[in-house]
Amino acid sequence: MNRNLLLLTCLLAAACGHKVVPPYDAGTPDGGDDSGTPDAGRTKGEDPPTGFSTAIELPDSTAATLRVGVSASVLLDQFAQPMIACINTDPNGDGNPGDTQVIFTRWNGVTKKYETPVNLATIGDVDLSEPSQQVSLARDETNGMLYVAFVTADKQVRVAYSSDEGATWSLETVSNNPNNHVLWNPQVAAHGGSVHVAWQEAGARCSGAGCNDVVCRMKTGSGAYGPNMIFPIPTGYDGAVLAPFQVAADKAGNPGVVAAFEQSAGMDVGIAFWRPGTSTATVIASSMGTDNSTATTKPSASLAFDSNAVPRVAYHLLTPTANAQLWYAAATTVDGTTWSTPVAMPRNSAGTTYEGTRWYQSLAIDSTGKLAIGANHASSPIPQPCTGGPKIARSSDGTSWTVCRPDTTTTTSTFGFAGEWVRAGFHAPGKVTLGFTYENRSNPLVKGGVVIWRDP
Repeated sequence: MNRNLLLLTCLLAAACGHKVVPPYDAGTPDGGDDSGTPDAGRTKGEDPPTGFSTAIELPDSTAATLRVGVSASVLLDQFAQPMIACINTDPNGDGNPGDTQVIFTRWNGVTKKYETPVNLATIGDVDLSEPSQQVSLARDETNGMLYVAFVTADKQVRVAYSSDEGATWSLETVSNNPNNHVLWNPQVAAHGGSVHVAWQEAGARCSGAGCNDVVCRMKTGSGAYGPNMIFPIPTGYDGAVLAPFQVAADKAGNPGVVAAFEQSAGMDVGIAFWRPGTSTATVIASSMGTDNSTATTKPSASLAFDSNAVPRVAYHLLTPTANAQLWYAAATTVDGTTWSTPVAMPRNSAGTTYEGTRWYQSLAIDSTGKLAIGANHASSPIPQPCTGGPKIARSSDGTSWTVCRPDTTTTTSTFGFAGEWVRAGFHAPGKVTLGFTYENRSNPLVKGGVVIWRDP
């Protein structure tokens, strides 16, 4: 019987394009160690290693269609240990992406390794062109529910959800996309039993009513998702930018969305915040006529709420301010209708050239109010202190920031370029976890795939 179980596990792991992880005995379940948060008996065990490690390895193949970690969404659980949802393309390697999957894994502190990825859904040949992020992972800390939002080749928005820490999953359809639009950037947030899903109906191939809308739907408990709520286009702008945006929920379960809007095909771009259910959005910042339309300058925006339910954002935007790419801004009110002056992140210099970041960033706030922004790194630098990627910007007050690569104790960076779909979180006060995708098999220090960094 044990031989049959081992064979079945091997077949399932191979189907996901991963090295085989044999079955394990997780031990006797207990009540966990998370101060009363529901955890389905999950045991904390040991934390992941510090420094860089690979959570999901790229397949041992040079086939271009075999990619693991696309659109990776990394989130910390009740033990501040990583969970990962991402896309596994063409897992059987036949060149046909029709069997592309959304998969989920997480660190297991008992076995001291990442669990064999679970296939949540087969989604088919979806648009994976950058900088879209086609998967989003959320956890409701009040009841332990897990949610993964994604889109399908049938142009549906769907959510996989689990009430048992990811052991089993169910699926529900949030939108059947009656307009038959291309769908981008599904986002999910959850708190207090309320679930919020947002996405964009967009693309150059999109035409007709509702094109470029950022749409949000919500539900409470086991109820149905409510009607579409459309992000109102701010005054002075004419459409949403095709770039990552984010939905998040505050401590009361109320959602917010931050997104970029453009005027005249990218020649002016505004970063705007909206509370779903309200009729207007607030512009946080403007590019003031600076072109953000090229492939490497498209804007993006990330959102987090502090302990007082006040929204904070990090975003990429080119403006007339010299050498500024990545920014931070904090609202001065819970409703997000007024904001402080944005602060530009310092840029490291590689010789005579400033290093750049683009597209991807993630904002995190710890229990003491410290801030961290994780961002990708978009060029290969001359080795200097703090050069290389990915980047972590850190601040205790939101005004003064330091920016450096994670591995500051090494002579040179582990990576020259690194960091698609960067996600940041705090596993302890002042201690940052980064997760990102690194599609490179030739780095002698870190294997390609979904890479995790943990501050010591």
